[in-house]
Amino acid sequence: MKKRITYIDFAKAIAIYLVVIAHFLRNGAFFAYLIPASVPVFFALSGLTYSYDKTCIEFFGKKIKTIVIPYFFAAFVSVIVYTFLGKNAGTSLKSNGQDYSISENIFGIFYANAKTGLMKWNNSLWFLPCLFSTLSIVFLFDKIVSQKKGTVSTKIRIIFAICSSLLGFFITAFFPKFYLPWHIETALINVAFVECGIILKDFVFENFKASFKFFIIMLIAFLAALVLSYLNGEVSARTDEYSNFLIYFVSALLFSTSFMLLGCFFDKAKIMHYVGRSTLQILIWNKFPIILMQMKIPFIKNAIKNPDEFRSLVICFLPSMAVIFICIIIGKIQNKLLPVTLPSR
Repeated sequence: MKKRITYIDFAKAIAIYLVVIAHFLRNGAFFAYLIPASVPVFFALSGLTYSYDKTCIEFFGKKIKTIVIPYFFAAFVSVIVYTFLGKNAGTSLKSNGQDYSISENIFGIFYANAKTGLMKWNNSLWFLPCLFSTLSIVFLFDKIVSQKKGTVSTKIRIIFAICSSLLGFFITAFFPKFYLPWHIETALINVAFVECGIILKDFVFENFKASFKFFIIMLIAFLAALVLSYLNGEVSARTDEYSNFLIYFVSALLFSTSFMLLGCFFDKAKIMHYVGRSTLQILIWNKFPIILMQMKIPFIKNAIKNPDEFRSLVICFLPSMAVIFICIIIGKIQNKLLPVTLPSR
C-alpha cells in the first residue's frame, strides 16, 4: 500500500472543517471567504496525489469505486431522507425554494448538477461528480498527449489548464443556464487547480520539512491568501461565481500551500490526519447533523440569521467539530455494514 502523505491529510482536515463551518453559516461574507480556503484546495490536493500512469480501466475503475459509488449511495439515502423530512426542515429554517417530485429528485441524482436545483436534498454532494469529471478530463488529456509525446511537459499542462478554464468560463458566461451533467462546466474551470497540483508536486511540495523558514513562508502564504480572499469578495464554487478568478485562483493555492506547510509542523497530529483520511464521509453526511443542530439548538439557529457577524462564525467552531465527529461515526457504521459504499482511502 502506498504510504500516505501526512501533510496532505492535514490540509484536507483543515479544508473539510472550513467546509462544515461554511455549511453552518449557509451564506454571507464569511461563508464566501471560506470557499477559496476549502473547495478548490481539494482540487489542488487531488493534483498532488494524481497519477496518470494507469490504464483507462484501472483509472476509471478506481474512481468509480472511490467517488461514483459513494456518491450514488449517499444521494439515494439523501433523497429518501429529504422526501420525508425536507419540508419540515425547510419550514423551520425558512429556506425558500421549489419543492421537486421524487422522480425529479431521482433525475437530479443522475444528472448531478446542483445548479439545476435538483440536488437540494444534499447540495454538498455536487463536489463528487464534479471531482470525477475534473479528474477524468485531466486523465484523458494526459493519455492523448502522452501517447504522442511520451510525457506531458509543464508547458503543455499550463496551456491545457488555461484553455480548459477558458472553455469553462465561456460556457458559464455565454450560456449561464446551460447546466452540463456532472458539473462538467465547473470541472473544466477546476482543471487548473488539479494541473497546478501536478506541476508543483515534483518541484515544491516533496521538499517540505518543518523549519523556521517554512514557518515564515506558511505564515506569509496564509496571510496573503486571507487578504486576497477578502479583496476578491463573495464567491461560490458550486455556482461558478468567482468574482475575479485570478485572485480566487491565487488565494486558493496560497491556502493549500499554507495548510500543507502547517501540516509539516504537526506531523504527529494523529487526529488531524485521521480527519483528513475521513473527508469523504464528512462531505457526504455533514448536511444532516448540521440541519438538525440548526433546527434544534437555539443559539445556532440565531447565529445563522446573522451570518455576517463574527460572533456567528465563532459560534459555529465547536458545533462543526461535533459534526465531523458524528460523520466519522456514521462512516464507521457504513463501512462496517456496506463497505462497498465507502471504500478505504
